Amino acid sequence: MSPKLLQKTLLGAAISSASLSAIAAETTFNGFASVVGGIALNQETLPFGCKAMFAADPGYIGLAVGEPGTTCEGDLDPTNQAGASTTSVNRKAAYSDQLSFTPDSNYGLQIKSDLNNGLSFTAQLTGRGSKDFQAELESAYLTYDFTPNTTLQAGRQRLPLYYYSDFFDVGYAYHWIRPPIDVYANTQNTFEGVSLTQRASFGSWSAQGRIYTGSAYNPLSRFGDSSTDSLTGGLLEASNDYLRLRASYVQGDFYVRGTLTDKSNEQPGYFGSLSAHLTLGNFFALVEGTAGGFHDDDAYFSTTPVTDVINPVDPRTWDRGMTALDSAMISAGWIFGDFTPHITYSQNTLELAIINPLNGKPIDNDELYVAASTWTYGLRWDFHPSADFKVEYSARTDDSGSLFVASEGKTQGVDVLSMGFDVIF
Repeated sequence: MSPKLLQKTLLGAAISSASLSAIAAETTFNGFASVVGGIALNQETLPFGCKAMFAADPGYIGLAVGEPGTTCEGDLDPTNQAGASTTSVNRKAAYSDQLSFTPDSNYGLQIKSDLNNGLSFTAQLTGRGSKDFQAELESAYLTYDFTPNTTLQAGRQRLPLYYYSDFFDVGYAYHWIRPPIDVYANTQNTFEGVSLTQRASFGSWSAQGRIYTGSAYNPLSRFGDSSTDSLTGGLLEASNDYLRLRASYVQGDFYVRGTLTDKSNEQPGYFGSLSAHLTLGNFFALVEGTAGGFHDDDAYFSTTPVTDVINPVDPRTWDRGMTALDSAMISAGWIFGDFTPHITYSQNTLELAIINPLNGKPIDNDELYVAASTWTYGLRWDFHPSADFKVEYSARTDDSGSLFVASEGKTQGVDVLSMGFDVIF
């Protein structure tokens, strides 16, 4: 990894290069912010006259445009825990044909107190445009170093699902305006529990392993009010001067409140990812792939509120459920002084099934799936040691199955032009 790229990554990941002492010598405050504006272009027209929207913040999009019970306008009703027919897409998390500064804009403040003898406390407040910039406690955990290579953490932590999970909110840490939404689309980003990390070195290689357990919750996910119980996972990483390899896996019992797969009908599932980052001089490339699904062939993740009317003899009214999700991306760029042009290709597929109300089991159909592919072209300009300016164009194609398109339209067919600033302090 080149010194300059390594510096950018460490600055964004730790948010620590510009820390200032406050309250006491052992306490530091660090922050970050992104101010991004964008507009959707080339939007597909959906049934009932809606236009496809670009969900820049999938974790808080709510119900997607085109799903049953949604409307073309309005915000997600946070009091409706099931995401029933009175709710709609959270427009603050998506770009439409009107210029918007909310989907990708955010800010954060991290506080870390060193309590000596290997013990520390870290908390981070984050405000997102997709959630009205209200400051929320993103993470809060205790860290204890048993040895320089063995660390225990307890509290609310980031779920290490992706290559950039640890600093997903810090735009300064990566070359894009946002990591590709085709891949970085998991709706649960944090968990509450404990984790244990072990580090080691082997010649020119450094490695670490991490195991964790706990539970996760997101009331505004694209599936509704979703949770994961009995969550357990692991992470393996190995790196040298030019290559970083990463593998992650997590499993748990998933459910969505107010649907057929609620707390009383939890679905055991899994999610895994593999990634590799290569740096050769000023050139860098990242490859990442993910896969998720359920351990039981008849398991699924319901997407329909139980308040919707289901006619046992009319399949058009039957519940739909997610049965599997996979994605992949490849991204490359070149650093020319203060400028970094880059290009990315990404794609994902969300497999669906119709749920038979007579026995509660999914009925597979080869043409019932949601899929998209995206080409992203961008430029990053590091005009200041602690700030950058980015401009980016993403062209997204809807590759969904004919059965889904006939019912909902090409909901993924939309491009977006965006530009903005990232800062750390």
